Amino acid sequence: MRHIIGVNLFPTTWLLLGPYALPRLTNTAVKWNDGITGLVIAGCTLALLKDAALPWLWRTAAMAAGVWLIVSPFLLPYPAGRSGGDVLAGCLILIVSLFETLEATHHGLA
Repeated sequence: MRHIIGVNLFPTTWLLLGPYALPRLTNTAVKWNDGITGLVIAGCTLALLKDAALPWLWRTAAMAAGVWLIVSPFLLPYPAGRSGGDVLAGCLILIVSLFETLEATHHGLA
């Protein structure tokens, strides 16, 4: 189960392309939020896949981004019907990042 974190690239793709695939359900806040959060998660994921230094930092940042995606629809002016995708992506990213952290600590790679 080494590097399950790669699964995070799938919801990241949705975050980066979703606002353009569904322009009617998007506003500027959603585009910026999804774009910046998607880039952060992609960067963390790629850093972990390349075995970069400070892996705990990348895992923590990915988990924080997942939590942000879960709460941001309630804090930012999201259009009706658009928040579900971000909450679902945030849950998936958070769960995958937690599994990656548990796996790393179990094998002493923290």
